Amino acid sequence: CDFTVENDLLAEFNNKRLAELFTNLELKSFLKRIGGEGTTSLELPQCFEIASAEELITYLEKVENEFYYGIYTVDGEVFGLGFLSGGKCAKITSGFLVSPYDICEKLKPVMENKSIKKISADIKADMVLLDKYGVTISNYFDIGVGGYLLDSSRSSYSPYSLAGAFLSCEIADREEILGKGKGKKDFDGLANDDLD
Repeated sequence: CDFTVENDLLAEFNNKRLAELFTNLELKSFLKRIGGEGTTSLELPQCFEIASAEELITYLEKVENEFYYGIYTVDGEVFGLGFLSGGKCAKITSGFLVSPYDICEKLKPVMENKSIKKISADIKADMVLLDKYGVTISNYFDIGVGGYLLDSSRSSYSPYSLAGAFLSCEIADREEILGKGKGKKDFDGLANDDLD
């Protein structure tokens, strides 16, 4: 061990070395306290727009171990799906070419596959929603429940607050994307770039 009282307790802190140590140990709150890396942007791979049910099948057939997803809803119905798996990000919205039933029908084999872990922000709501389409979710992890297990004293377990607290990164929340009040948009009123 390189530790000595004279060199380490009585000397000035070596912030660069501390930052390196805290980064390696993933002690992000300590890292912020010493002025190390602060909040960073979450870097995701390029996200592709899926235009058809056939294209959705092609992406979903490649899903292996883990499937991170989010379901967009409008008036309690599936409007779209965004997902990340195997380093590939994709999104699809229902509409003229693809119905909510098409999306759920193609999603069903992945969601019911016990060897693929499904990870999302509100599994309970997803279970209720997808049950209307005959889809059952198996082998899942809810990040809100995970956040609660890590820190039960938090006031919020939204993906936005958890990303800031545990990943030291900021992601836009629904209000930032859609706006609020009179100028609030629906997901179908957003340009594709707004969802990236």
